[in-house]
Amino acid sequence: MLPEKGKRDSLIRLYEGLKNLKSAKNHPHFWLQYAIARLASDRPEDLQAAKLFLDSAYAQAEKRKNYHTRHLDNVQARYWIQHAISVEEINAAILELNEGHRLLLKQARTENVDAPYKVARLYLSFYNAKKSKLTDSHKVLINSMVNTILSLSEGLPDAVKGHSTVKHCRSDLESILADMDPA
Repeated sequence: MLPEKGKRDSLIRLYEGLKNLKSAKNHPHFWLQYAIARLASDRPEDLQAAKLFLDSAYAQAEKRKNYHTRHLDNVQARYWIQHAISVEEINAAILELNEGHRLLLKQARTENVDAPYKVARLYLSFYNAKKSKLTDSHKVLINSMVNTILSLSEGLPDAVKGHSTVKHCRSDLESILADMDPA
C-alpha cells in the first residue's frame, strides 16, 4: 500500500491525514501506532512527536474501562531509552534510561513474551553512546539493569527464550558486561 522508497514519510503523511477522524482521534492504538512510526527516526522532532502521541494514547486509554496499557508501556520504554541516547547531560540520560528500564521490568516480570527484550536491546546503543561519560556509579546501575534483564530472560518458557529477539538481547547485554569488565 505504501511505496518502498519514502515509506516512513508516506506513513507519517497517512497518520497526519487520519489523526482528526473521530475513530482515530479517540483510539489509543491509533496514537500508539503513530508514535511507533515516529520512533523509527532518531531526529529530535520525531522523538518529541512520539512523546506527544504516547501521551495522547495514554489519555485515550484512561477513558476506557479496564484498558491494559502493556503495549503503550512497551513503546513508552522504547521512547525513554531512545531519547536518553540523545540527552547530553549524563545524569539526565541515566534517569531516562532508568525510567525505560522500570517499564520494561514491569512487563518482563508479568508476561512471558519477547517484547521487553526487543526494547532492552537498546541498552547497548545507550551504553555505546554514553560509555565515555559513565561514572563508576552509573556503571554499577547499568550492570544491575543488565543482570536483571538477563536473569528474567532465563525464566522464560523455552519457546520464548529461543526466539531470536531474546537471543540477540542476551548477546547485546552480555557484550555490555564484557566491555565493563574486560578481565
